[in-house]
Amino acid sequence: MKPVWTVGKKRKNKHNLSKVKLKCESNELTIVTSLKKLKSIKSLSIFDELSSVDCADTVGSYGNCHYLDQVNFKGDIYLLNNDQDGLSPNIDKVTSKLKSNKDISFFINSSDKSTSDFIDEAAKFKRTTKGHFVIKDDYLVFFSVPQNQNISKKFSSNIKLFIKDRVKKKKLIKLKIPNGFYLIKEVLFIPKLFEMISEISEPGELLGYYIGKKTSAKK
Repeated sequence: MKPVWTVGKKRKNKHNLSKVKLKCESNELTIVTSLKKLKSIKSLSIFDELSSVDCADTVGSYGNCHYLDQVNFKGDIYLLNNDQDGLSPNIDKVTSKLKSNKDISFFINSSDKSTSDFIDEAAKFKRTTKGHFVIKDDYLVFFSVPQNQNISKKFSSNIKLFIKDRVKKKKLIKLKIPNGFYLIKEVLFIPKLFEMISEISEPGELLGYYIGKKTSAKK
């Protein structure tokens, strides 16, 4: 878990946060998808020679969300890039304090700001969609993948061996969440909305990505 800055002011958030303690070392990258989608991968070449620097070069910055694909395979698999210091993003499970709201969301913090200082604002921020998942009797999974390695060769392109290795090394976490259509939304700093962190943030700065279920009102 990378260190973050906090404004140090107490506030009563409308959401609870709990850390997703994924083991991800400096030479690894974080991936998110559904367990069914991960198991359906035909070739581990999708994870071959992944590089934080290469990902950053494609968009001009670090910490972004990148869609992974390969020939003859279409899947909702996303890479959550490290920051420019090589540190992986902090991941929090987000739940509402309202007992009537059973939804489970996640915030991937790409910034150096404490998630607890702006989670309420991030949850209602009108964000740009960067990806999606369909969860039906399934798990959301976060796992780490080594950079600049031939993963398909290392595991003989056997997805079962890869998953077994990740679980054994505590580098894959699966989380049961309600069925639904989940969106990955980009969250950028806007001074008028994120007043709590206005003194330590720059306009347009990437704060991270919010993964939440699409509601009927937004359809």
